[in-house]
Amino acid sequence: MVVNGSATYTYDAENQIKTAGGVTYLYDGDGKRVNKSLGRLYWYGTGSDSLTETDGSGNLLREFVYFNGKRISRIDLPGGTVHYYFADHLGTLSEMASATGTIENDSDYYPYGGERVIKQNVANEHYKFGGKEWDSESGLDEFGARYYASTVGRFMTPDWAAKPTSVPYANFGNPQSLNLYSYVQNNSTTLGDPDGHCAEDLCVVEGSAAAVTALAVAGIATVEGTAAYFRTPSGQRSLDTFTSAAGASISNSISSIKGWFHHSDNGKTERRRGQTDWARY
Repeated sequence: MVVNGSATYTYDAENQIKTAGGVTYLYDGDGKRVNKSLGRLYWYGTGSDSLTETDGSGNLLREFVYFNGKRISRIDLPGGTVHYYFADHLGTLSEMASATGTIENDSDYYPYGGERVIKQNVANEHYKFGGKEWDSESGLDEFGARYYASTVGRFMTPDWAAKPTSVPYANFGNPQSLNLYSYVQNNSTTLGDPDGHCAEDLCVVEGSAAAVTALAVAGIATVEGTAAYFRTPSGQRSLDTFTSAAGASISNSISSIKGWFHHSDNGKTERRRGQTDWARY
């Protein structure tokens, strides 16, 4: 997607947004955004969230405090004013309070991230839906691996994995996970997304989806082979009875899985048209 309402976007060779709303982004070797041309630098620790923000000259603007991986407070610099975050079960930062407990900011959110501002006394707070940074110049939420558009309830680019695979982070038992643009498998009131790849607690480690699928296919084949063995009269039973039925079961299962996909003209594996046509996005 290169246009969303009045905003336009350009992408770099890594499929990351390069410019949006006249602002240019720079990324480090790990794909983390480290610079906005409007005058903001991001400084990271070992995690995916920034610990400190500075201006373009390196002057400290604000620091963030985390507990158990969650952003819990912000310290404005150089004055040292502290603001505390209050998040819901999905990590969305819905309220901000002062050190004395006075509510400074208060917002409600629609299921897919649209914000309804109730109170806003701290105007430069840009961490919102899912605890991720909202970019005013683009109208997008920066989730790390990808950018999310709450106006349409989907990511701007398809999901990807470090190791090439047809459907990254897919759970073949849930068709909702097969859409590479969907947000948390279209279950946004229950699940959050920690990094832009997949729903929290539902991330399928690279290769594990194939392993789980293989185990399921093997299990079904074992049941089919055993059933065929015992359906055969006792005097006619043999190992071939079992292996023949099991082999047919495996073949049928593989054909069913392949039936969900087709090869496009560019050689990439995609969902069949009439289900969710990724190629049109």
